[in-house]
Amino acid sequence: MDAVHNVFSWYLDHTYVHWILLAYGVLILVEFAIGRPARPKPREMIYNCVYLVILLSLYIYLRPFFARTANSWADLLGGPYFDVTFKAQGALLPIIVAEFMYLFIYDFFYYWHHRLQHAVPAFWITHKIHHMDHNMGVTTSYKHHWTDEAARTATILFPMALLFRLEPVTIFIVHYVASWQGLLIHSNVTWDFGPFRYLITGPALHRVHHSPLPQHQHCNFAAVFSILDVVFGTYVAPPKHTTLATGIDTGEQITSMWWGWMYPFRDWYRMARKLPPAFQATPASVATPPG
Repeated sequence: MDAVHNVFSWYLDHTYVHWILLAYGVLILVEFAIGRPARPKPREMIYNCVYLVILLSLYIYLRPFFARTANSWADLLGGPYFDVTFKAQGALLPIIVAEFMYLFIYDFFYYWHHRLQHAVPAFWITHKIHHMDHNMGVTTSYKHHWTDEAARTATILFPMALLFRLEPVTIFIVHYVASWQGLLIHSNVTWDFGPFRYLITGPALHRVHHSPLPQHQHCNFAAVFSILDVVFGTYVAPPKHTTLATGIDTGEQITSMWWGWMYPFRDWYRMARKLPPAFQATPASVATPPG
């Protein structure tokens, strides 16, 4: 039992799954208390929670590797170019200023990363699993494909490491703030933050982003600051007195845990087969796709 306890303690120390599951529990209770009548089915929520645990387990190894890679590339190019630590040395006010600045910088790069996921077919293949839930709820938050971490490194981690020197404590705090905000905006509740909806993304605003309707296919990409959508022309207000469905327009669903991890390789293969001959790999170098 001591060995099991030690393994479990190590797992909690190397992930923040306990904080995520705590937030899941709280927000699920909120969803049942004041959320929309249409809710995810228990088996869908269980699938998403198991998916979360496996994903965070992979992140133990993936995230440090990708972070080191981004920092190494930034060092080779002479970065970081801008010091936004404010020489805080633990002082509260400069750290708070740096906190908000870093959170905005992060969301700026995330906004464009998210737009790429919807605009580039190869990126959409891995992102679409996040949009498949017909009744989106808090457990949808971490339903991302594990290969997305490589794309995040190229579009978020690397440019941030190249451009900005940040307070380590600020990075830690923002990591949690961004994670909890991601859980909140996927919650199955009607909150839209009133007049602040044009500044801060809320659950009602982000639900529009998950709508399968054609007019909602490319809108509301920001995770934290909806002002980015306002500035770049992708802001679409949530409809009043209407509950939007969620999902993707093809109706595609993935119910197998194994296929949830492997389906992009089939789709990428099919996409490669449709490329002009000059861009295709030779037949001998292409693996047979799964059924």
